[in-house]
Amino acid sequence: MMFRDAMDNLAVLKGQWRAGQEYDHGLGFTAPGLLIDQHFLKRGRIGRMLPAMRALGYRVGIGVEENSAIVVKGDEIEVIGARGALLVELGDASSDERLPYFNLRGAQLSYLDRGDRHQLKTGVSTPAPHKLREPRIDPAA
Repeated sequence: MMFRDAMDNLAVLKGQWRAGQEYDHGLGFTAPGLLIDQHFLKRGRIGRMLPAMRALGYRVGIGVEENSAIVVKGDEIEVIGARGALLVELGDASSDERLPYFNLRGAQLSYLDRGDRHQLKTGVSTPAPHKLREPRIDPAA
């Protein structure tokens, strides 16, 4: 899935978007079932990603920040570039369909920085190798 004609987040939250108009099939470059959006945090696009994922049955999405990208090899994602990406997982999310507006509970959000990796099949994220060489921070200290 990809957004074709940018619309404001409020229209998406209200369900005012149509297949073949505002969104369409993606280009097929990545694993099926992965929703990707760009310029994500700076432009506040989580407001369109969450309802799109929920309505179209996506369990995993990744919002790539400006001057960044992801490399997808098999079922592994690696973040490259100047900034990072927000990983959105809806595997345990739920909505109350009785409510007349978009609502969502249990979405998991994880920020992946340059060099961080995520396994799509297992859901395991691994920090970049240079981060593992840094001293650990003990929150109890």
